[in-house]
Amino acid sequence: MSSLFLLDRSAHSVSFAEYPDPSSTVWLEFQMLNLPLLKFGTISSIPADELVYHLKNDIREASRAIESKNPDVLISSGKACLVHCELIASNDWAGKNVFIDFPDAAWLIPGKALKRKSIFLSTHEPEDKRLTLRPPKKSIELHEVIPSAIDASQIKNYVQEHFF
Repeated sequence: MSSLFLLDRSAHSVSFAEYPDPSSTVWLEFQMLNLPLLKFGTISSIPADELVYHLKNDIREASRAIESKNPDVLISSGKACLVHCELIASNDWAGKNVFIDFPDAAWLIPGKALKRKSIFLSTHEPEDKRLTLRPPKKSIELHEVIPSAIDASQIKNYVQEHFF
């Protein structure tokens, strides 16, 4: 099983025991979302066409990585989940999905990605409640658990148990 990580550099949702293989990781900055976030307030308030417009360079970069790596599973965290969703919507990706700390924009996930192809993890939940099979319906409510990054090997175990 091979995987490709699309990681939001500002979200510390995934931890690695050793530095990740650069060919299996795409780090995204999302500085281009600063102005739309100021204008609209939250990601879920940004119109879909404008959101895609601001993410198009990241989407191209991720699409190239998918073509060169040809992974079995695409794993994204934070705002990188938005790029992940657009890759699914544009048919650049049709494989298995892991979304970590999905932002408040669950409406962006294409329905075809939900049927036995996706799992959702949250670093804001206790370990026994981190995994769900449906996207969050609203913003994550912080529990008394301090957010802790999910180790890449643990993600691999979730993927192995759920998909294979």
